[in-house]
Amino acid sequence: MKEASDGGLDRAAQGRSGGGGYSDGPVWNAFGLTYAAYAVFRRRALQSMPVEWQQKLVDLINEMHEALPPEAVEGDFVVQIRKGNRFAKDELSDYRHTGAFRKQGG
Repeated sequence: MKEASDGGLDRAAQGRSGGGGYSDGPVWNAFGLTYAAYAVFRRRALQSMPVEWQQKLVDLINEMHEALPPEAVEGDFVVQIRKGNRFAKDELSDYRHTGAFRKQGG
């Protein structure tokens, strides 16, 4: 997904909704011109969101599971961090023993 200078999704991409179809809706636009097939979020980042946002996300994920066929939402995926051409240790994977992310200077 395209990132804005503040690290969030491109705001213009979030606002476009076209006809709401598969290839012109907000998710399509948020991915921009990337070839990414997945959106991956760190658990620690999700747990750092306000509780209300966390609940909205969980509710939407549950709705997605109810609305789509199993092959659309099932799978066992592994994510590996790369730096350059090498796999690297994910410094943020220890979600159990670290606190929430806090925005610097804000």
